[in-house]
Amino acid sequence: MYFASARPEGPGDANFDLNIWVSQRACADDSCPWGTPVSLGSTFNSSVSDFAPALSRDGHWLFFASNRSTGVTGASDIWVSRRENVHDDLGWQTPEKLGPGVNTSGFEGGPAYFENEEGGAPQLYFNRNPLPVNAGGDIYVSEQAADGSFGTAVPVPQLNSDSSDQRPSVAPSGLAIYFYSNRLGSTPNPLGTTSNDIWVSTRESVLEPWSAPVNLGLPISTAAGELHPFIFSHGDTERLYFTRNVAIPPAVDQDMFVSTRTRQGRGP
Repeated sequence: MYFASARPEGPGDANFDLNIWVSQRACADDSCPWGTPVSLGSTFNSSVSDFAPALSRDGHWLFFASNRSTGVTGASDIWVSRRENVHDDLGWQTPEKLGPGVNTSGFEGGPAYFENEEGGAPQLYFNRNPLPVNAGGDIYVSEQAADGSFGTAVPVPQLNSDSSDQRPSVAPSGLAIYFYSNRLGSTPNPLGTTSNDIWVSTRESVLEPWSAPVNLGLPISTAAGELHPFIFSHGDTERLYFTRNVAIPPAVDQDMFVSTRTRQGRGP
């Protein structure tokens, strides 16, 4: 499991930037506990925030967001790193920044790589925000060319709203996409404003447009606020990982949660 955390990377680390960490377990069954997380180290992580990791299905590519390009607060680009051995969780090569088809001078984050084996070119879904970041944001998609480059990203109108729509995660089937949003229909928080909830959109095939998004509701979406969904399938089991604010607003303390269900066929 790859995730971002601002915890110290070692004794004396006073730079509380976000870094990418990895935790392992002996089996995919819930009976196997997750081990102590390990930082991916200086070859991968930088001295500024690195966050929103998303592993490709084949395990060779790790996409993430970082503002290491300029260090400008609020700005961010999408980067990718490759490893040869999918069993070596610390074998990542020096990350490379994706091209202008994806990245701008603003904020790009929340990457989700979809192999799209049934619909043509692989796709990268992500969110793009104006500056400042909390002013909104929409979900975009870029298609990958045969040479590995990504084309000009376009917004996904079926998924976007007048509110903030962030951190998409596409199911392996390509028939469901999860993201978080504080759009109309989200749960009010204790302060009286709408919290971020987890939403899902589905489609009949990878060639069809996405349906109108639906709030997952309880027990996933609550007044506490949920962020950063990631959908993972293994056999007949499907797990939705996400974060939830366990502090009393306006304080923020994001912890990781997971919800499990039995998958029915190839459906969402």
